[in-house]
Amino acid sequence: MFLFVSHAPAVQAQIIETTYNWGSFDHSCWKVQPNEYGYVMVGSKFFEPNNTSLYVQGFDHQGKSLFLKSHTASGFSRLDVFWKSFVLSHDKSKIFAVSSGSQSGQKAYALLTDSEGRKIWDRVSDLPNGITFGGVTNAKNGGWVAVGSSNFYDLAVVKFDPQGRIEWTKIIPISGFGWSIVASWDGGYFIGSTGSRITKIDHSGNLEWSTAVVLPPSPSGAYTYTEFEELFEYILPAGGISLPVGIILTGSCFSNSHSGAYTAMINHGGTVKWSMVHAPQNTALAGTPVSWISNAILEGPYVTTSWRTGPVSSGGTMHYARQVFYNGAVAESGSLDNTIPVQEAFLIKSKDKYIVGGTRGGYSAAYSYINDQLSPWWLEGFRRSEGENLPIAEASRITETLVRVNFNNTKPIYKYHPASRVFNSEMQVFPNPSTGLVKVGGRIEHGALLRVTDITGRIVLEKQIRPGEAQVELDLKNQGKGLYNVEMIGSDHIISQKIILQ
Repeated sequence: MFLFVSHAPAVQAQIIETTYNWGSFDHSCWKVQPNEYGYVMVGSKFFEPNNTSLYVQGFDHQGKSLFLKSHTASGFSRLDVFWKSFVLSHDKSKIFAVSSGSQSGQKAYALLTDSEGRKIWDRVSDLPNGITFGGVTNAKNGGWVAVGSSNFYDLAVVKFDPQGRIEWTKIIPISGFGWSIVASWDGGYFIGSTGSRITKIDHSGNLEWSTAVVLPPSPSGAYTYTEFEELFEYILPAGGISLPVGIILTGSCFSNSHSGAYTAMINHGGTVKWSMVHAPQNTALAGTPVSWISNAILEGPYVTTSWRTGPVSSGGTMHYARQVFYNGAVAESGSLDNTIPVQEAFLIKSKDKYIVGGTRGGYSAAYSYINDQLSPWWLEGFRRSEGENLPIAEASRITETLVRVNFNNTKPIYKYHPASRVFNSEMQVFPNPSTGLVKVGGRIEHGALLRVTDITGRIVLEKQIRPGEAQVELDLKNQGKGLYNVEMIGSDHIISQKIILQ
């Protein structure tokens, strides 16, 4: 359930673009993360001889370079670096990077630095099966878990201990390259890989399930190849518990003569709820334009996907689309108005700023973009405070304007238009989470209708509140596990509470 408001395009405010010279050679940089001083990126030389170094670049909120450190894997004559394989460690004051290369057998190069890019340690380890890396994340039991592919082009997962030594490797019999990996709220990990695929593994790397997203076709037919997959899990904090809502998968897709950036939402059981391709480009045109290198961030009930267009090598402009999480409806889209052509770009939102880290066109410099006001006024109300999200209202019944949002002790306070049928209440829904028998009590209206819907809006149960009832029991034991919405539809209001069935 969500509030959807039509509006004019977002107003762009101050935009800061900066390039960072890493030497007289091509280099590639992907991904940006916040750290205690500002932001940090990690990258490498690109398709260059003696490609044996990782570069750690820090910059502040104005794009000013804070530090640039180079770290070389000793003993290699060439290191094939997958530049996006890095993540900040648990205390956010350290940076962990891992790369792979061939020198008398496949090797892994693991590097840990402090928050200013200074090396704490590095490790070189033997890798079986010709594994190369695409993404890495913090392991729940300490250390890190990286994903990529084997030399047979099956998904490969490698677990590193807190000292950067390899604990175990797993080859998952699913064809493709693993570009990203994130820890799941219930244990294990989600992997985003080529083929617009999301895969769930347990904490030991064993396969639980795998789903391929069937994308809407391009003007020239089906998209048959995808790459640069990114994903994140949507966890909604509510009442002291975490409610898993779904997983967002993004990537670049290609058909016979078109390319695009896609976004898809998958539930925790692997069912695809919706998918969309943004800005398909005709790659048969001069200059081979592409919509490429996409990722997404979460903003309240919205998903903001970004990508860049333009020729493959020389790069181009960046764009975004803001979509409703539950059904993929586009609330807004536009340009990020960069003036420097971007080859690779990765968007995050940090400290109320939109930050892009990546590579200038032609692989000629590292690049950063800072925008302090991409959000339109109506989205400001959905900013999270200490992990809190605003409640989500149903689009089909609500026409009010969100006027103002404040925060009091990290709890949202709302002011709606006087004609609004949505307001705060003391209705109670318990237990939450529940195994199926749900009770509704507290302040309830006799004669009102209780309605239960799933996250797609499908009505699963309706029940009238009878005169004299102080508490109503709803039997949801035949419904599947997941997030549901309980509404009390009264004479002049609609009151909504979320519950999770386990």
